[in-house]
Amino acid sequence: MISSDSNHEADENGCSNGVDAKVENLNGAGEEALEENSVVDELGPLKKAKPDVAEQGPCSPGKEVDQSILEKQPDAVSEDNLPVETDGSLKSHPRERKLIDFSGKLYFAPLTTVGNLSFRRLCKALGADITCGEMAMCTNLLQGQASEWALLRRHSSEDLFAVQICGAYADTVARAVELIDRECTVDFIDINMGCPIDLVVSKGAGSALLYRPARMKGVIEAASGTIETPITVKPWIFTEIKEQRHWDISSGERLDILKDYVRFGLQHWGSDTKVVETTRHFLLEWLSYTFRYILVGLLDIIPQQLNWRPPSYYGCNDLETLMASESAADWIRISEMLLGKVPSGFSFTFPPKHKSNAYDRAENG
Repeated sequence: MISSDSNHEADENGCSNGVDAKVENLNGAGEEALEENSVVDELGPLKKAKPDVAEQGPCSPGKEVDQSILEKQPDAVSEDNLPVETDGSLKSHPRERKLIDFSGKLYFAPLTTVGNLSFRRLCKALGADITCGEMAMCTNLLQGQASEWALLRRHSSEDLFAVQICGAYADTVARAVELIDRECTVDFIDINMGCPIDLVVSKGAGSALLYRPARMKGVIEAASGTIETPITVKPWIFTEIKEQRHWDISSGERLDILKDYVRFGLQHWGSDTKVVETTRHFLLEWLSYTFRYILVGLLDIIPQQLNWRPPSYYGCNDLETLMASESAADWIRISEMLLGKVPSGFSFTFPPKHKSNAYDRAENG
């Protein structure tokens, strides 16, 4: 039990309570303070009690201290009347991280080039719960490249949002996550360890880390030990998954989805003549994926497999057939329905970013 004495005239910092204090009383006051601020423990020695909150602030010797503060002494505190701490008030261990509840949620995995902010907004509207930005290279972030930092932008509709970074060395990744944690608002940071692009692998990042477990461990430990934000390692549309059904929509409904994407793109990048072509470029990148969609009614085996080669077929109408075309010229025609005529000299080719059996040629045009 903590003992108290109303005649105590000096606070714990040893500051005088008035100009009339005498030097000869300091020794006696010090001994009394030790007795008054001691904790009696039958099984152990006397322990110094924690100072009152009012006594923790600094004070200047020779200045008069408010006597009303010194007269207020805490009542005896016992374990019985201590406030009960709830789980939310408990301070976590330095190595603990805030848990992200992934249960029952659909996670939009990071997609290079296609997974831009406009596309993520569209996926949120289609039922995605967790979204993640495009992969950003740690070295480019540390160099302050504006194009790389743009990949970390978050839309207000993304209530649970992450960014993905890619780096080969622990020190580089640690500095990058520290910078992101200070400059951005993210719920967690994902480290890419599966990208097969030659440019990334040649630097020792992405899937190259899978061949170096020790370096992989060092990267994860460095990132996790630098910040308190949770760290994940790339775990791998939404309406079909949530509703547990095959989503067989018409060409008109698919065109409406493309209209939403274009609207989101113009809101994000802008609507002047030059920036409209940015929206067109990313729309064409996306169409290079969507043409592989096969109508459910044409499938012999349901569902469609991701590694199937897209077949040539005639749809129920001209628009459906146009959307199934593998020619980049037809993708441009679709973009003109939504964004107007392309400027003179415009061209678009699609070199596949990954080796796949879904393509016969390196470019479509």
